[in-house]
Amino acid sequence: MPQSLLAFLAMMIATSSALTQFAASNRVREEMMKSELEIMANAVALEAVELQAVPVGFDGLTQFSRLKENTYFTVENRSESFRKEWTVKYVDSSGNESQSPTDIREVTISVYHSRYTRPLVEHTRLIGQ
Repeated sequence: MPQSLLAFLAMMIATSSALTQFAASNRVREEMMKSELEIMANAVALEAVELQAVPVGFDGLTQFSRLKENTYFTVENRSESFRKEWTVKYVDSSGNESQSPTDIREVTISVYHSRYTRPLVEHTRLIGQ
């Protein structure tokens, strides 16, 4: 009887140790995946600012206000879908939001992935006339 209890206890310790190790490796893998997706999302956001927002000029920025669009980032044979959300606001020289038109606009691009509820990255740029 005591040997059976000791064997059962040893089995429980081994199982608990294996589950703890599995959970730790799962967390590491999830963090690596999130880090990789953040790098991709960062590239999507920067490309959007440089290739879409800047060429339209100061007056064309209002067309991006509240715009939501899907885009893909492809590396080798893997493609990930991201959602970009644009916010354009008038700001004063101190960076505070202004209700009336000013010479400075704050453009914010938030990039989301379907695995996460919060944006992976947000980029904000002040663009002046």
